[in-house]
Amino acid sequence: MNNCNFTGRLTKDPELKAKQDGTGSYLFFTIAVDAGKDKNGDKLTDFIDCYANGQPANFLSTYAHKGDLIEVIGRLHT
Repeated sequence: MNNCNFTGRLTKDPELKAKQDGTGSYLFFTIAVDAGKDKNGDKLTDFIDCYANGQPANFLSTYAHKGDLIEVIGRLHT
């Protein structure tokens, strides 16, 4: 099963976009996830690109802002 959870901070304010066929809205956003430290003690960060559509996209565009800590639950597609 392809299921993953990421907790991180938004790298910028999400911008809601309308689908071209007029059937709803979507947005792309990136979260910065702490990935521990390297052997020199420097902090490592992973940047995870995410996609939301419909009601979750509307919610994020209304209430989430750059720097907010959010949890993303979904499937990973590379």
